[in-house]
Amino acid sequence: MESLRADAEYAYGGTPNWYDVTLAGYNYVDDRCSIYFDSIFKLNRQREAAKSGISAFGQTTNAILGVTGATQLSMTVVAQAFGLASNLTDVVAGTYLYELPPATTKKFVGELARAYRDGTARQKGSIDSAPAAYGYIRGYLDLCLPATIEGELVEHVGSAVAVANPTTSGSGVDLRIASEGNLPPPRSFERPPSVTAPLPRTHAPKRLTAEDGVSPVAWSKIQTYLCVAPPDGSLGPSTRMAVRDFYKGKGDNRPDVLVAGGINESDIRLLKRNSDLSLAKTCAERGVPDAYSVGKLSQ
Repeated sequence: MESLRADAEYAYGGTPNWYDVTLAGYNYVDDRCSIYFDSIFKLNRQREAAKSGISAFGQTTNAILGVTGATQLSMTVVAQAFGLASNLTDVVAGTYLYELPPATTKKFVGELARAYRDGTARQKGSIDSAPAAYGYIRGYLDLCLPATIEGELVEHVGSAVAVANPTTSGSGVDLRIASEGNLPPPRSFERPPSVTAPLPRTHAPKRLTAEDGVSPVAWSKIQTYLCVAPPDGSLGPSTRMAVRDFYKGKGDNRPDVLVAGGINESDIRLLKRNSDLSLAKTCAERGVPDAYSVGKLSQ
């Protein structure tokens, strides 16, 4: 802490601004973290070079043994020896390397560090003593420790959200996978415009329902089947009313379909099956006036 006080230009007595000392500590940690990532980056490249060299030596040795008439047993033993060397290279290097490339991991840690610095700036009034500054610096150092990095990466992957993008091709479902921070607004986490700006309000991610998994093409066919005009492929109030009238015609009162999420998976299977059987004909072509009549005829 005395060295950090000197870095912050408070080496000659007096009460320092402990926030400045904390920033000096952050800068020192950043230097050490950069050296650390530079080392594992070089180790990663050395591992790849070693494996390539072992593979090249192995192939050359086998070629020489083949030309000199060595036995099959000798060639097999040599091949296994080089394979063992390559595997051991991975084992030793894997003790120090992450599963992700060092460059990617360093960028991730950089984002953690940026957020930590922003948080410190917003509460710098609480850094009023050497123990408080030490606690902040120790927490910042933790961001660059292997256990923290792996834990944060696992948490980051575990909080990923998959969203289906409706397609009109009918050849499958397109999925978009993102962390909560990359979701379209309203986002559950957004980077503040500055370190002094208040944090945005948090929003829980929308829970996907069976309705969200229906493509506009399928909704358009269902609308045609239920006499909704025009069939725009969007689940709006008129389509919900038509679904309710359809069930009324079947003798089943379903007011729940009028609210978001009320059309369940069983309803969608029934509507899709019936709309497929209608061969995409309009209600006029089928001789029915409305969704109630459609439901009555489907009993």
